[in-house]
Amino acid sequence: MFKKSAILFLAILGYKSFGQIDFEKGYFINNEGNKVDCLIKNLDWKNNPDRFQYKLTELDEAQIMTIIGVKEFGITNSSKYVRRTVNIDESSNNPNELTNSSNPIFKKEQVLLKVLVEGKANLYSYEDGNLRRFLFQTDVVGAEQLIYKRYLTNDSRVATNNKFKQQLQSYLQCDGLETNDYESVSYSQSSLIKLFIKYNSCQNSDFVNFEEKKSDQEPISATLRIGANSSSLESNFVNSVDYGSQIRFRLGVEGEFPLTFNKNKWAVIVEPSYQTYKEESTIGSRTITVDYESLDIPVGIRHYFYLSADSKVFVNGSFAFSFALNSKISISNSFVELNTVGYWAFGVGYKKNNKYSLELRQGLTRDLNRKLINVQSDFKAFSVIFGYRIF
Repeated sequence: MFKKSAILFLAILGYKSFGQIDFEKGYFINNEGNKVDCLIKNLDWKNNPDRFQYKLTELDEAQIMTIIGVKEFGITNSSKYVRRTVNIDESSNNPNELTNSSNPIFKKEQVLLKVLVEGKANLYSYEDGNLRRFLFQTDVVGAEQLIYKRYLTNDSRVATNNKFKQQLQSYLQCDGLETNDYESVSYSQSSLIKLFIKYNSCQNSDFVNFEEKKSDQEPISATLRIGANSSSLESNFVNSVDYGSQIRFRLGVEGEFPLTFNKNKWAVIVEPSYQTYKEESTIGSRTITVDYESLDIPVGIRHYFYLSADSKVFVNGSFAFSFALNSKISISNSFVELNTVGYWAFGVGYKKNNKYSLELRQGLTRDLNRKLINVQSDFKAFSVIFGYRIF
């Protein structure tokens, strides 16, 4: 009853926090060229948006502005988007979908481009699912995609069209840049940003690096996690036996890797942890002994719901790779080894000051005798986990 009530409580808390809306100071420029100061709901978009929500004041109802009605919008100290009609290469980078042509497959679209660097030469990005393209603009050329395409040669080898390097060398000429600057640049955000910063600096141009302005990106963290498991086991070894529940200590270290979109609300988590289960049951004159130890490595996704600047709840789901350590069920001189290939687990928790955390986690039932046909041992564990962030 405690487990169900605790999970329900945190789930409701998470639901309530989900309803919170964070509107931040920003602006947009409409089709008439008028700048409107407002509050914009900052979703820290992964894919380039085609609309956004805004309020003129805190007390106003939220309104929706679409790409049709806005030339540009920005969120203070966060991001900026500009509307452009451009040719976007829709070629796939999936190894199974590469074409035999080195030429891009362009489609003209009206999009809101994310501004990465703004100056004498601007660098933009466009992302839609697995498609990611970089574009540029100078005072002599309008917004144009930097061309990078992987393709198959006649002998089925993977080759790359790196025309973007020629484009950069043609349009970003400056005495302070050398041939190696263009040849060594890669088709990645960090590499291209460095080159555009170097070019704008060389031209003595005022410029803005919008990625540098984003100061709220969470770093990778490590958290010491201690707690207790309420574990239970049922097995048909010899006879069908329910060994009941027991409380055992658990210890782990969690690594959290925040994803770079949606305001740090998503993260990949990895948590190597150690747990045990030891129990005895008597059948007639015989005693059955269970001795189970495992090293579990859950790998999963976590989502945060912010309650305040220093308080948030989270939910996560993970698949745990489990490795049994000298584990077995034995009776007299007979025994079977315990093993498992893994299991799913789901948790809900609370974090304070990005330092302290409490999580309630339920592991789904898994069979500890997967390699045996006639023996089944169903094990599950509910965990209460306290966390202290090390760094």
